[in-house]
Amino acid sequence: MSKTRTTGRSVLSVVWVLAAGLIGQAASAATFGVPTVAEIYSAGNASGSFGGTAPVVLGVTGGQALNIAATGSVNFDIYVANNYIFSPDGNNAFYHDSVIPNSLGNGISGYRGPTAALVGVFVADNNPASAPATLDFNAAGATDFASISPLLGQIFFIGDGSSSGVAQSFIAPAGATKLYFGYADALECGAIRIDQSNFQGSSPNYYNDNDTVGLQVTTSVPEPVGVLGLVVAGLGMARSRRR
Repeated sequence: MSKTRTTGRSVLSVVWVLAAGLIGQAASAATFGVPTVAEIYSAGNASGSFGGTAPVVLGVTGGQALNIAATGSVNFDIYVANNYIFSPDGNNAFYHDSVIPNSLGNGISGYRGPTAALVGVFVADNNPASAPATLDFNAAGATDFASISPLLGQIFFIGDGSSSGVAQSFIAPAGATKLYFGYADALECGAIRIDQSNFQGSSPNYYNDNDTVGLQVTTSVPEPVGVLGLVVAGLGMARSRRR
């Protein structure tokens, strides 16, 4: 019976092939626009229209962790100069801390968080039978999480996708098949005076006066921690074979 000797070089080659394959998967990214008219409350099989368009959708799998980066600005009222311009993180000198309930019965939660921020919601093939509890991102430090694992149908803050310059991790719940991107707007937002701080709409609506440009968003899957260990182990094996 013949034997084939595995050299240090071939061991290293195998390791690099495996690592390259994993890194290739991790490096895959999608870049797309999320117009300010994107209605987060129309996610999944939710019915109804609130003056805007369907939210932007990305296919996901349960347990998948995503990094999300958003750039640009949004305009929540094209008829009022400057007062309604927001960064991806939302809030400005005129408006902050939205409280928008959702009583539509479409399996999507309400929203409490920075006004006009980029938000998301994970859903399965069908929306939940009942809406989950509304997360509160208005509390101090609530948007500075390292990672977040929302429930299906639970709207969550994305913003620019980072906290103090460090990328945040957004983890899809079990059963998730889609991640929707959009914004939370409400019926009474357009009529709120400049001296009032909150957008507290009676129901989701009023997307028709938002701009159609919105933000540029890039999503990616973080590189598995095991990749570096695999490469280091391979280097060690190769070095030992050469001795």
